[in-house]
Amino acid sequence: MPRGIRNNNPGNIEINRANAWEGRVPLQSNIDGRFEQFVSYDYGVRALIILLRNYINSGRNTINRVFAAYAPPTENNTQQYISFVSDRVNIGPDEILPLSKQVLKELTQAIARMENGRDCISDKQFEAGWALVPENIRSSIGQSLYVRSEGLLAYPLSANERALVVLIENG
Repeated sequence: MPRGIRNNNPGNIEINRANAWEGRVPLQSNIDGRFEQFVSYDYGVRALIILLRNYINSGRNTINRVFAAYAPPTENNTQQYISFVSDRVNIGPDEILPLSKQVLKELTQAIARMENGRDCISDKQFEAGWALVPENIRSSIGQSLYVRSEGLLAYPLSANERALVVLIENG
């Protein structure tokens, strides 16, 4: 069983004493020693969602910037990681990442796949982790509605913009 799954940490988030993740196994009980362990898989997914949200909000708002920090070349084939995630989420490595639930879901699923060698965050598991994210954080994140057209990504749409898209699509 891959380490990230065994630790209920599908993103293989490293221990950082500055991060007191909700649902983490106390450090004195963590038998891994390098990576966080969580009391349930849902809390590991939650932590990955929040970590990615924090990266994007702090200016690490492209796949290149996220993975320069998340998967540094001293430990990973960072370019391979970037290419994999970029292809998986259909967002260019230097495109600004919209802060939306859909993008966070796709990123968490791609990271978990890369870290564990298999798909290991289903839509249902993402939703369970999402439900544990505090409401004030969830409400600050755009919902899953954005338009992809010919490989381009548009930012989350307002209600008026969504209505316009529906009108255009319906002729």
